[in-house]
Amino acid sequence: MRSILFGVVSMSIFATAAYADGIMTAAEVRQLAPGHYHVVAPGVTIEVDLGLGGKISVVTDKGEKDKGHWHLNGDRFCVKFNKLLDRKENCELLNRAGDQIKGNVLTATRR
Repeated sequence: MRSILFGVVSMSIFATAAYADGIMTAAEVRQLAPGHYHVVAPGVTIEVDLGLGGKISVVTDKGEKDKGHWHLNGDRFCVKFNKLLDRKENCELLNRAGDQIKGNVLTATRR
């Protein structure tokens, strides 16, 4: 569940047709906030609200809710939650594929 939620949350997020497909740059990732995203990963779907100032909140289809903070480390999107993911920071590159954002195990679309 930990890797699924990270993938979901970290990628969870994002799509803007103004940029080309491929690995997203820090500038592209910044354009994702504020926004609401629907994330699908094996065994779970997650609704993600990505806010300005590094705020993030999630609700899973299993009713789990959490809040945390996000930031960029180079081009990597990093997230740390108050409860989920063992409260450890997780970072990953985001990849744009059409109107979707993809991670290791998830696909995210903007709502």
